[in-house]
Amino acid sequence: MPDEFQLPRAWTKAEYRLVEPGKMLFILTDVTKEKHLQQEAVLEQQRLSLVGACVQDKRFFQDVVAKFESFAKQCAPIFDKPLDPKGSDVHWLYREIHTFKGLFLQLAFMHTPQTLHMLENSLHQLCTGQGVEDCKLLSDLFEQCTRSYELDLDVVREHLGPEFLIREDEVKISKEQATWLSQKAQKVLSNEDNYDLSDYDRDMAHTLRFIGYL
Repeated sequence: MPDEFQLPRAWTKAEYRLVEPGKMLFILTDVTKEKHLQQEAVLEQQRLSLVGACVQDKRFFQDVVAKFESFAKQCAPIFDKPLDPKGSDVHWLYREIHTFKGLFLQLAFMHTPQTLHMLENSLHQLCTGQGVEDCKLLSDLFEQCTRSYELDLDVVREHLGPEFLIREDEVKISKEQATWLSQKAQKVLSNEDNYDLSDYDRDMAHTLRFIGYL
């Protein structure tokens, strides 16, 4: 039997106790607040990883952004017409999307890799004859990818400022932004039990904790 239930507006923890033969006590506990705190911790970790990856290698970040935006302009007209499963366009799209998915994963983007993966799967099914040639579906998935991309860039703009997107070799952030990064990194490191940190996340947090003192 499940030990948790997700209701429309709440999370409930379930406990089962045998009180006597043939009778069981069913105990429900509202754990909505705890679940929200866990979700906030995960979101905070993801945002910190994204910002940290961009700061660590700004040139790589800007190169990926510039290439993806150029790619998006190129392929936008392609999704406005039916795709030939055996044509060069669909195979080119599949390769490029697979590549960008990997690049955005390296940058710890929160939303873009998942939507690119969905589009990649649809193109793969089309190439292998497992999917239908649905121009509207592919176009909608592509638009979802661009929206996800903008959501991830909004995180960068919010914490590093819009000027961070300008193609320069130096990373320029304000004292307030550096302090925010340092405090968030310290919070994550001080409460590791609440976060599912990879070795990369941990190394990044250790680096960012000192950025406010530079």
